[in-house]
Amino acid sequence: MGTVEKTFRKGDLIIKEGHFSNNFYVILEGSVEVVKRKGSGEVRLAVLKEHEFFGEMSLHDPKHSMHSATIRALEETKVTIMSKEDFEKYIGQLTPGVKNLLRKMAIYLRETSQRVDSALEIKDEAGPGQPKEKKSAPQQPSSPDDQTKEKP
Repeated sequence: MGTVEKTFRKGDLIIKEGHFSNNFYVILEGSVEVVKRKGSGEVRLAVLKEHEFFGEMSLHDPKHSMHSATIRALEETKVTIMSKEDFEKYIGQLTPGVKNLLRKMAIYLRETSQRVDSALEIKDEAGPGQPKEKKSAPQQPSSPDDQTKEKP
């Protein structure tokens, strides 16, 4: 594929959650939203603007090249789309330590994204407006005064 520029209209899906690809995107003009499915709706995770990027996790963590979120244009948005091969040539100029750092950051981001998914599922299971009960250790008093107060 190489590197290409493409313009998306407001509302266009650039990446769809659950789909596979090996491309890296840099926003040249415009803005996009990052959304995640939740039940029959979606949750907005972020808004990205000029000079920000997305799609990097599938390049650094090839075992997980499925997109973890949907990217939708909020307005007319121009992006550069870079293939995995061109991206690797681009970062090939970096030192091995920096490449390793980028790879690990992508893995950590994917793991965090999976934790968010789990948290959203737990909240859904509890029902609307009802937080899921969490088991936690007994709380320690926050001050000496708290220790002397009677509890009802």
